[in-house]
Amino acid sequence: EYMGDSSYLSKVMEKAISAKVYSLPKYPEPVFVTVETIKSEIEKNKEVLATVNKDSFNAFELEKILGKNLLLPVVSFYILTLYEYNYFATIPPDVFAKFICHIQSGYAQGNPYHNHIHATEVVQLTHYIITVGGLREVAHLDSIDIIAMLIAAIVHDYKHPGVANGFLENVLHDLAIQYNGQSILENFHISEAFKLLLKEKSCNIFEKFSKEEFNRIRKIMIHSILGTDMAKHHSQLLALTNSIIPDEKDSSKLIPPSPELDTKQNLINAVVHAADIGTATRDLAIFEEWTYRVYTEFFNQGDLEKIRKLPVSFNCNSGTTNIFKGQIDYITIFVSPLYQGLASIMPNIKLLCTKISTMRTVFEEKLKKQQHGLHILKKKKKKKKKSTLR
Repeated sequence: EYMGDSSYLSKVMEKAISAKVYSLPKYPEPVFVTVETIKSEIEKNKEVLATVNKDSFNAFELEKILGKNLLLPVVSFYILTLYEYNYFATIPPDVFAKFICHIQSGYAQGNPYHNHIHATEVVQLTHYIITVGGLREVAHLDSIDIIAMLIAAIVHDYKHPGVANGFLENVLHDLAIQYNGQSILENFHISEAFKLLLKEKSCNIFEKFSKEEFNRIRKIMIHSILGTDMAKHHSQLLALTNSIIPDEKDSSKLIPPSPELDTKQNLINAVVHAADIGTATRDLAIFEEWTYRVYTEFFNQGDLEKIRKLPVSFNCNSGTTNIFKGQIDYITIFVSPLYQGLASIMPNIKLLCTKISTMRTVFEEKLKKQQHGLHILKKKKKKKKKSTLR
């Protein structure tokens, strides 16, 4: 009453109330699996798990073998065993098992895109760029850097609700208020992950690290996960460019100017971000599957916005969004420049750049034949074919 009906604040609050309260999804209790079960699955599936070191990795096929409750735990555990540093001498395996099962349960099974399969792909691609890509040598990564990157990749979308930051801001959700509208979900993911680590003693995988090591890990994880906010993409790309200089001995090669943390952190941020948006580095059938899933999630958000009479976010209107053009623009504006920048210092990932270019070309051809693509995606869901985006 004091502000009056015509006041800006009154209008904002009225709009928020009329939009109704949006509640985060409820997450199931963790399905705990033992270390012995994880190790047994690794032993039984060594051949297919070895593809974590290849660009042909297929998390969807692996889930069919392992099941949804074991996919992220088994792949994450296996990847940690591949490094020279024995992480499980510092991290008790049973504690890691508890931790990863909690994280698995925090990836909402109802999310078409932001789910445990996406998390599995991100940790695999992060590992691939560290090892095959050569980031370990280029950025002078040590064991602390690597474990921080891998755990950041695992938890980077922990408890994702399936809607974007803009939606939470528009409904004035508690998280938008808590984080002042800045990288809302990214702050939420990392905060919830550390709450789990510090409040659940049986899940604290960092308990045996020194205070100094823990502080380093936490800093790296916070910066890299906050760096997955798409609103920060262009500043990330600029930071990457500023973190590399020509090698005086070989002008065709780019190297980090120093192994100092700031420079190193910029490279770490860029790699975790690249892994997060890296679906176009996969084989065509996988990229098409992720295209279907991400636009399903977008359109679900668009429906929530329509119900609440909110402006429908970009790419979230199922009636007008051109899916093929959306993916082409996404690759052109975001994915390709980032990977090209990384490839300038890590030539071994040029293969990924080639695959990205191929995905764009394929979708450009599809766009010529179909000007929209929405109904094609719906047909794909009904027929469950591997590749029907034509």
